Amino acid sequence: MKKIENSKFKWNFHWNLLLIFPLILLSCNPVDKQIIPITSDDNETIYLPFINNGVLQPPLPPTNEPLIHIPYKNTTDFVGDAFPEMAVFWFGEITNNNNYYDVRIGYGNDALYVYIAAIDRLLWYDNTPLTMNLDEWDSISLFITPSNTTQLLPNQGFLLSSGLAPQEANRSQYQKTFRWDGSKWSTVQIPFSTTAAWRGPGMNDANDDGGWNLSYKIPFSSLGITTAPDPNSIWRMGIIAYDRDYLDGPTISSMVWPPDFDPANAQNWGNISFGLLPDGIRSGSIQGSILVREGENGFIVQDASPGGFTICGGYDLTNVWTDWGTKVHVGENAMTANIQNQRDIADWPCYSKYYINFPIPTISQNTSIIRATLKLHLYGNAGKWGDPVFQPYRSLIQVGITKNNWSEDALNWNNAPILMENLSRTWVNPMEAFSGWPGIPYEWDVTKAAQLAIENGDNSVSLAVYSADGAYHSGKYFSTSEVEDWNKVARPTLIIEYGNP
Repeated sequence: MKKIENSKFKWNFHWNLLLIFPLILLSCNPVDKQIIPITSDDNETIYLPFINNGVLQPPLPPTNEPLIHIPYKNTTDFVGDAFPEMAVFWFGEITNNNNYYDVRIGYGNDALYVYIAAIDRLLWYDNTPLTMNLDEWDSISLFITPSNTTQLLPNQGFLLSSGLAPQEANRSQYQKTFRWDGSKWSTVQIPFSTTAAWRGPGMNDANDDGGWNLSYKIPFSSLGITTAPDPNSIWRMGIIAYDRDYLDGPTISSMVWPPDFDPANAQNWGNISFGLLPDGIRSGSIQGSILVREGENGFIVQDASPGGFTICGGYDLTNVWTDWGTKVHVGENAMTANIQNQRDIADWPCYSKYYINFPIPTISQNTSIIRATLKLHLYGNAGKWGDPVFQPYRSLIQVGITKNNWSEDALNWNNAPILMENLSRTWVNPMEAFSGWPGIPYEWDVTKAAQLAIENGDNSVSLAVYSADGAYHSGKYFSTSEVEDWNKVARPTLIIEYGNP
């Protein structure tokens, strides 16, 4: 908009606008809250929403990119107060020079919380922060647009970059903020806070370390939001993780989430939805059920548990950085699925996930899925009950959907698919003593996964099981499809109930 310098004209324009604007409001239908920039940085340019027949255009549905449902907690410190209750997703791989990242996320009344844990062999930071370029060092760039749009609109895209540094460093010197101006990311001042921590013998040297983490607290007010978003509101988010392993050496490729993330194209960003996913159970009369389990009714259920197994990677790894990420567990080790995570990044060889691929059976015509339930049997856990050091704790174990492009005899930590959508979570308690076979049953609602498979014409549904645990000795041991027939009841089971909704 062209600037008008004549002050008399400005006053007339403003009074006319005050008279006309109420009439415009009266002609519009009420709509849900939207994030609309009112003025630009020059305080004179005015942005108005695009209106079609008096109705604001509804938000676009999510794309085929990941959709993460993030939990709410009435807290001013989600990371400190409820670390294992954050939603968790992941990307990257573990090699000598490539990093893996666990991302935990949640929100409170006034802020979004993002905690990123990086498994990184060599840690480097710039000790001259006033002149540094963050993306040349170990750092994270977090991209957020507080709306569900496939287009980056002026002043509605935010980039919050932060880097690794010693704990005594001034964090403000290792943070940079940008806003999308319509064509590029421009430097602005956006209030947010981070903390960084690391594990290893030392940074900025050639000694192998364990990794580092970065915790964001982003006030909603810094993104132009006055209150927490309404439940089920969808925003777009993306991450670029930068890595440096040598002072003078080869450049290490950055890792991104989602895999095809483009900083200038929000269509390729991930989706975050405020509030956990409501259960997908439909009301209606149940006419029948189908039990999907290895060895039952001819079903073959593939499953694998990549990661450290129950002994934190085992003792047959020549080099943990080159061998751990590609380890495939076979034989007796394939009979146990371990779900384990923790806050101490130095213990990453103990991390473990579980993947299951269930075939989707044909259901009766003129019926639909009312409910689908995943059932696993717990038979043990890490730690030692009653021990002051090794006491185990309960775990909030999360289940979500992944792509089904994997096989159990080749799945490892590095090639395992990322999470596409988190579905449900269940608290799993440690066992004070072995309860006898088949173990203790636990269930998760996976109705949406089964419904999507039917709607998309897929012949199977792939699920990932993981946790955001922070405590040591958090591993929970479940039976897999590989257990012997005498214990087949303990095998992972998908129970599909169908009928007329």
